Amino acid sequence: LTIPQAHNEQDGRNVSTILSKMAQRSKTDDESRLAQEYATHLRERIGKDRTIRILTDLEKLQEQVEEANELTEDLRGGEEFEWEFQAQVMMEVASAEYDPDIVVALYTRERPEEVGPKGEWVYQSGGCGKRVLRSIFSKEQFKRRLEVLRDTFDVVNAREEPWGKPEDLNPWS
Repeated sequence: LTIPQAHNEQDGRNVSTILSKMAQRSKTDDESRLAQEYATHLRERIGKDRTIRILTDLEKLQEQVEEANELTEDLRGGEEFEWEFQAQVMMEVASAEYDPDIVVALYTRERPEEVGPKGEWVYQSGGCGKRVLRSIFSKEQFKRRLEVLRDTFDVVNAREEPWGKPEDLNPWS
């Protein structure tokens, strides 16, 4: 015999547990709050079981995204633009029939040059450091890119010369 209320409490703990783990990676309380709000929205839209599956997949992929960003910073850290991979949930706006896809987006953003007199970031372009979407990869495509990134890092690290030689692989293109 299953009591619906007890079953719902258990499901809530599963989503909460996943979000708690993800919150440990968050940079700010705002990020944690927004993730909680999104999980609530997702659960209302596609149901608890599908939400748990999506959040679990997202959590697993996030570890690899963090590794890719660390390798990217090590290889490209001195450049004018910062390159950043970000795991995202992609879903249809007008339908909840299919499970959302987990994808990895690749963004660039101009690095700030200095801090201005009022504490604001100052950019060489005079802009605001706008983020630009460069690519979107499926999980499988991203995992292949991560392997290339690891190999590229090993090659560059062994030769002790910076990335950017004509023969270097470019896992960001």
